Amino acid sequence: MNDKLKPFGIEDNPIMAAAFSSFCHWIFGQEWAHEEFRADTGLVRPATSGINAAVDEASGYYAQYAAKFIEWAIVNHWGEDEKDTPQ
Repeated sequence: MNDKLKPFGIEDNPIMAAAFSSFCHWIFGQEWAHEEFRADTGLVRPATSGINAAVDEASGYYAQYAAKFIEWAIVNHWGEDEKDTPQ
């Protein structure tokens, strides 16, 4: 993961690290998020079964997609509630 996109506080705060891990797991399971990601990036979600899934895994596409998806999710959805909070 790009260090510039690493969420603040996850390295020294175990609660924040757990929350971020939960967020990643949750958003990766949301079909609407993958559709939004594809619209923004043009990247196609890796196959989930059969020979195509094996090819995506063996070629490294699944790992590349997941890394880019999580970076996108950090920028677009992590801490979203705080964007409109007055400082």
